[in-house]
Amino acid sequence: MATSVLTPLAFLYTDGRDSVEGATRFQKLVFITQEETDVPSQYDYHADRFGPFSPSLHHDLDELERRGYLKRETVTNAAGHERHVFAITPDGITAVRRLLERQDGLRRFFDAVQSVKCEHNNTPLDALLRYVYRTYPAYTTETELDLDRLFDPAARSEHLQPEDPTEQFIGTAPGEWKERNSSAEDLFEV
Repeated sequence: MATSVLTPLAFLYTDGRDSVEGATRFQKLVFITQEETDVPSQYDYHADRFGPFSPSLHHDLDELERRGYLKRETVTNAAGHERHVFAITPDGITAVRRLLERQDGLRRFFDAVQSVKCEHNNTPLDALLRYVYRTYPAYTTETELDLDRLFDPAARSEHLQPEDPTEQFIGTAPGEWKERNSSAEDLFEV
């Protein structure tokens, strides 16, 4: 198993096997681990629609699901936006345990992943994004997020459904808000 594929499995194996809710969150957790720990970088990141993004990590998550090492459940929040919840499978747990038995040097790697996951996995996504955007502004140049709203805790998210279904957000045609914002799968949970 390639070391880079081990990174997403490590995130699902650590912290009591807690799942990672959302592809955006998964991307940010791995990014923070690479930037803030002594773990060697396995993924190249670039600025994208929701901050730092690695196409290789996205590919590896798909590959791990195909191999049966992780499962991806799609859930829909109250605003109708889908997000992916990633969890390790029994086959994934077995694969990680075998690697840990054979390679002593992985313990430090798993400790670093555990530390980042414990600190950030349960952080509300808007707070996690604020942290990443403020700490790593070079990765926010391509963002589609309204940064004023992101950094204003009193602002209402443009990614949530209006209280009144006949009311639309400024600048959107009726029904367009959902189509325009649905790609932000788990941006702000209701």
